[in-house]
Amino acid sequence: MKSVSFDSLSFLDKMRLLLLHPQSFFDSVKSVSVGREPVVWSFLALLLFGGLNFVLFLLHGSGQVSIPAWSVLLDFSDVFIVIFGFFSYVLFLVLMVVGLPLLHSLARKFGGKGSVTDTKKALFYPWVLFFLLGWIPVVGWIIAVWASYLVYVGFRALHGLSMGRAIGYLVVATVLVTIAYFIVLVILIFLLITLAFMAFTGS
Repeated sequence: MKSVSFDSLSFLDKMRLLLLHPQSFFDSVKSVSVGREPVVWSFLALLLFGGLNFVLFLLHGSGQVSIPAWSVLLDFSDVFIVIFGFFSYVLFLVLMVVGLPLLHSLARKFGGKGSVTDTKKALFYPWVLFFLLGWIPVVGWIIAVWASYLVYVGFRALHGLSMGRAIGYLVVATVLVTIAYFIVLVILIFLLITLAFMAFTGS
């Protein structure tokens, strides 16, 4: 596929290019200054993802697509799963933003030659695509796998990593972010329990 001007593409064209021609996408965005675009798009797409997932949750509860099951909101466990899932993604994105310098340094350790902006492009654009399509039942799992592949393509294209080094980077980065996620999650749960206890006891 011939190269295209990234700035001349609309949002949907960019996502279509990323989905169908990831190598061309990253080749096009390589020399472009994107600012906060990939990060902002990720959070906006996440809001859409969360809203559509909640709608599907309401519809699924009744067994009939035409009748939203508002009564299912009384089932706290189901509601908790939906809300917890959404905020888990929020927490992951926040950790990636905060930890971007560390994730970039890790890429450099693996032999990456790109800038911190290149790391941002490779990490966040695939998340945008995932949040746009990942809410679709069944297809969501396929998109999740494809998004992981897109990150791999991004680091190979923008950082010049070999196949083995790109895979190694993704494994180590995923482990680090996951560990950080659970540490922060435990801290937040502890704080919530402490606040709830203080409110209950009047301390």
